[in-house]
Amino acid sequence: MTSASRERLERYRARAAQGLEAAPDSPILMRWLKTLAPVCSVLPPGLVRAPRREFDLSAGAPAPDGPLVVDGVVGIGRYDEDRDCYSGDAYQEETERRTVHIGLDLFVPPGTPIRAPLDSVVHSLADNDQPWDYGPTILLEHPGPKGPFFTLYGHLSRDSLHQLGMDSPVRGGAPFARIGTRRENGGWPPHLHLQIITDVLDYRGDFPGVCVRSERALWRSLCPDPTVLLGR
Repeated sequence: MTSASRERLERYRARAAQGLEAAPDSPILMRWLKTLAPVCSVLPPGLVRAPRREFDLSAGAPAPDGPLVVDGVVGIGRYDEDRDCYSGDAYQEETERRTVHIGLDLFVPPGTPIRAPLDSVVHSLADNDQPWDYGPTILLEHPGPKGPFFTLYGHLSRDSLHQLGMDSPVRGGAPFARIGTRRENGGWPPHLHLQIITDVLDYRGDFPGVCVRSERALWRSLCPDPTVLLGR
């Protein structure tokens, strides 16, 4: 991370510690997205109005009473949920483990196409191929009301990375990627990890999708609730 990005992150952290909105442009972005017409759903047309089943994956919750992935149903793994499924060195900070999910999980079958919610260009892409990582990942950059913002798509198919290049334009509503299998998505059940990012902080092809509890306010502001991108 460059010194400029570190300075911005420290400013966000200081604002959160004072009880302020850490990323002050975040509420402006969310109000704009909620009033914008149309915002395309990231889901394919056949799933936009499909039944949705919300799962409780929080720490201490009983295991789901059925499979996470069911044809014709969109399973939802909640935003801002404190989970205990994140283990290993990748999730361990100096004094605290990252456990709070700052994206939204959409459990759908492998091969399901994913659409860009708005006109965009490819910011970056990478195959984060370590166990329990994102697997193939794409970040899109969009014009927003106060400058660019970003959306992250994790747990994609490996061939999704071969169809796009850096700075490739992607039109709103166009399919640009597909959901990966467990073998290629880091070992998880097939799903999309969807995340809005207000400041990408020099990350490329990656961005934290889980934060520590003590910095929940900071990361909720940097990565607001992406439910607005599901359509309905």
